[in-house]
Amino acid sequence: MKNNSTWENMIKPVVVLFAICFVVSGLLAKTNDITAPIIAENALKAEQAALLELLPEATSFAEVENVDMENVNKVYASDNNVGYVVTSAAKGYGGDIEWMTAFDAEGTIVGAKVLSQSETAGLGAKVEESWFQEQFTGKTEELTPENIDMISGATISSKATIKALNAARNAFNKYGLGMEVVVSGPEVTVSGNTYSVTVPGFMDADTVVVATVENGTITAVTVDESANPSVMMTASQAETITAAIVNANSADVDGVAGVTFTSDAIKSGVKAILDAIANGTAVEGEISSSTPVEETDTTDDADADEGVTVEGNAYTAKAEGFMDSEVVVKVTIENGAITAVEVDESANSNVIMTDAQVNEIISAIINANSADVDGIAGVTFTSDAIKAAVKACLDAAK
Repeated sequence: MKNNSTWENMIKPVVVLFAICFVVSGLLAKTNDITAPIIAENALKAEQAALLELLPEATSFAEVENVDMENVNKVYASDNNVGYVVTSAAKGYGGDIEWMTAFDAEGTIVGAKVLSQSETAGLGAKVEESWFQEQFTGKTEELTPENIDMISGATISSKATIKALNAARNAFNKYGLGMEVVVSGPEVTVSGNTYSVTVPGFMDADTVVVATVENGTITAVTVDESANPSVMMTASQAETITAAIVNANSADVDGVAGVTFTSDAIKSGVKAILDAIANGTAVEGEISSSTPVEETDTTDDADADEGVTVEGNAYTAKAEGFMDSEVVVKVTIENGAITAVEVDESANSNVIMTDAQVNEIISAIINANSADVDGIAGVTFTSDAIKAAVKACLDAAK
């Protein structure tokens, strides 16, 4: 009885469970064998359909192998030689913006569309709007901010698009026309063992990176803030990323949270310096001594203009916001209470704040009847400008 009890209570359940798992695993494997080719075939059909949507004259496409080009993901050649389709991506404000661009056999863009993006709604997300995408059709030259319609208030997203589509054209020239494509980097200046380069950072502000390289080893990296006082990076943040670069002897390090664009600019500057050393392309010249990034507190550094205009119960003040932009705020005050706050975006198309964010900080100010409220995460400079302007209005109303 005891042996039978052991079998029934302990061994048999394990055996049954193992048998069930074995059978289920086998069925799942068999199901995967059956469905995997179907899924792959459907994915290929969807891919071909997307390609044909942009280049309908093609009969089908073959993916070009061994594609190796910065910002380029895939290159497809039409089987009937009517053109190429390229997928490419560049970093926008919220992450990579991936584009699919079709070229005819001569290199004219015949279609372009966004495959994926995570830009700010109402601003950078406009890259998906038809008016923005359709303007690239017919383009035969390299894109610049001067020959396309940029998205107002979304410079980063617009320039990411330019970078992605120009990368697509370079890929077409190389893999479609067989041209030798040379993508020139920024000019690097050298004096002794010290190298300097200027690269675009956040909002395309110049970021000057200075590095000392001795016998192939990076011994020092600094950011010359005097060339760009809007670097938006504290001394401790700058020290974190520069120390990481020196320790790794490479630009391939993690960026600093909260200052991704400036981090990427510093890394791209160091990479440009290392490339110039490897290629012997650095130019002899004078390098100004770098000014370390100073430790700053950006919480309440927005100053309102002294002049506040008054019209009845309405007070209007201006304050300096992000990248020295002007933020105009109108405050209605009745019997000592703030009843309305308006931000005049027309005075500054680069406010870089969505309607929802503007409404959030306005509601907080009205509810608190004070400018002493929390700013909105991610738009600190504009938040501080609005609060500074409201404070100036309140002071004028006393």
